[in-house]
Amino acid sequence: MKTLARSPYTETLGQAVELAIENLIESGAEFDRSAIDERYAFDGVPYETTKQADVALISYKGKATKKWGHVSIYRMNSGRYEVTTYIL
Repeated sequence: MKTLARSPYTETLGQAVELAIENLIESGAEFDRSAIDERYAFDGVPYETTKQADVALISYKGKATKKWGHVSIYRMNSGRYEVTTYIL
């Protein structure tokens, strides 16, 4: 399992989702963006909980693959979001 470069905090859920997508793209992953957007589009993330999404990668660093992208967004008690992305 490889942790991607950034794991910062954001102020809004929209920023957190965009950051997760950027992290996966920067790592060389090609995937269907709507799979991540749909996971976080409804219900939001309640305080002090984590919401996770897995997306099948079409290719990784230009090669066909069976790997998955994993996105985890945690909403802290302060209301900020922490984004963690992995390639599995």
